[in-house]
Amino acid sequence: MAPWGTIHSGFSVTAGSRCAAPRITLAAVAVLAGAVAGCALSGSWRTVSVEPPGAPAPIDRIDFGADGRYTASWSDDGDTRTSVGAYRWSGNTLTVTQTGREPRRYRLRRRLDGKLALVYEGDNAQVVAVLERQGE
Repeated sequence: MAPWGTIHSGFSVTAGSRCAAPRITLAAVAVLAGAVAGCALSGSWRTVSVEPPGAPAPIDRIDFGADGRYTASWSDDGDTRTSVGAYRWSGNTLTVTQTGREPRRYRLRRRLDGKLALVYEGDNAQVVAVLERQGE
């Protein structure tokens, strides 16, 4: 199972009632609440876990600006590295374009606990970094 879980949404109508009002399942409410609360990606996020265990984290920290710019940092053999550039979040795809480089795409999911699951597939492996918002 993916680290963000599987969410199914659906509607049902109560038959025989005078006013057939739709009933929203708990999962649908969670999806809608997540969509409303999770619209803003801007802010500071840090990596709190990585799957599979022992895999290198793609980033330690990332700051998403409301202007579509980002700054990311990570450790590389004891040195702190930094990347800056532009980002775009559309649906479940996060496209990050480091200044002077080709765009890199990640799958991105907001989990029900408010954390983000950032999925990178490359080098014949999948790495999932779970990010937690900072400063809240």
